Amino acid sequence: MSSPGAGFEYPATEVSWLKRDVLLFANSIGCTADELHFLFELHPNFSVFPTYPVILPIKQTTQEVIDFYASQAATTIPGVPEFDYRRVVDGQRLMTFYKPLPPTSEGRKFELRQKVIGVYDKGKAGSVLETQTDIVDKATGEVYSSAIGSAFFVGQGNWGGPKGPASQNFPPPEGRKPDVVVSHQTTAESALLYRLNGDYNPLHATPEPGQKMGFGGTIMHG
Repeated sequence: MSSPGAGFEYPATEVSWLKRDVLLFANSIGCTADELHFLFELHPNFSVFPTYPVILPIKQTTQEVIDFYASQAATTIPGVPEFDYRRVVDGQRLMTFYKPLPPTSEGRKFELRQKVIGVYDKGKAGSVLETQTDIVDKATGEVYSSAIGSAFFVGQGNWGGPKGPASQNFPPPEGRKPDVVVSHQTTAESALLYRLNGDYNPLHATPEPGQKMGFGGTIMHG
């Protein structure tokens, strides 16, 4: 059974960023002084952190705070229920990087091209919207990055759609200790800093949305 909405293409959207945007992103994800080439614009190897494109579908061209709910619900996918973006969380994402983004988009035109891969009904738990998002140089057509991502709409299932492919699980091997352990300290303010990149979902700032979804309160992005 093919998924309703599969192949639907969203209108192409212009995206832009400044050096200040990429500096903020690097700081907000915890880059440290030994990664100065992501944190200091005068570094001879100043670079955009590779995963910066993840924020562009929400930020687009704005340098101002936006209404997250209104911006996300603007497009209707044919054959698919209108989901409530007040009850959505990020799923998983597979990113492919073809070319590093320039430190600023000034003087050039980049656009976001996005299409639906599938919309899956997971029953009482909710629904999954899977999309492919490409960041493209409008003048040359070159693709700089591509992301296969999913959004999970909590408690918004049972509408008769296909269940979709089963999620892959990778349990740790039995009887073996981890090869490497990485610890990354976050604080209650971490999400409040990260949201300044452009993801102003209230779920990451105030406890009420998370409580309504059963999370107990505010959660981190991702």
